[in-house]
Amino acid sequence: MSGKDSKALPVFRLIAQSLGILLSILTAFAIDAWWNDRQEHARYLEQIDTVAVELSAARRDLERNTIMLERLRAPLNSLLTLSGPNPEPTTLEDLVELLDLSFRHQTTELRSGAVQALISSGNIGEVRNPDLMALLAGWPAQISNLRNRTQLLESNRERLIEFLYPLLPTLDIAQNTGQMSAYPHSDFDTDTRVVLDNLEFEGRVANRAMMVEDALVVVGRLDADAQRMLDLIESERSGE
Repeated sequence: MSGKDSKALPVFRLIAQSLGILLSILTAFAIDAWWNDRQEHARYLEQIDTVAVELSAARRDLERNTIMLERLRAPLNSLLTLSGPNPEPTTLEDLVELLDLSFRHQTTELRSGAVQALISSGNIGEVRNPDLMALLAGWPAQISNLRNRTQLLESNRERLIEFLYPLLPTLDIAQNTGQMSAYPHSDFDTDTRVVLDNLEFEGRVANRAMMVEDALVVVGRLDADAQRMLDLIESERSGE
């Protein structure tokens, strides 16, 4: 072996050792990145499962809300049928009962904490299906829209009650809810035609009916979207 060759061997050995060290470092980085990705994906799967549970609960709440809203239709329809010029004689008790039944609704609050957590964590980027990603991203805004719609129904009820104060004993409406059982009934009597033969009353009741129908449309859309997301989540999980 020549002197030149003997000098080259340590250089080659050093290069080989350096490459070995570099390869080991790169392998370690790759394994670490792979492990982090697996952990991140596992957190995403846990989050998406929690989202599915939340969406299932939302569908149950939406079903109850649909029933509650649909129950408002009959008394509102009766009130609109009775109101108008020269209305048919109606007892105060019957009118109070119809008003009470038409008021029985409250603001709808759906939970969206799991979806919000998925969005804020950035793990929504793990969603492979673009339709599912879009639906999840828009879900909190849709829930807020439903809450606003049902809040408008509550505001409408309060305005309608304020309108009725000088026309009939609203205390009797409160008595029907059971919350005023510790208090006496009103001793005032009212000719119900004062209420029913009133264009503003008809308009306010009609406005409430329109709000009910608008809320039902929003509830139906939310329910369809929730079911769609559940189907897409199931499809996404089955592809794991």
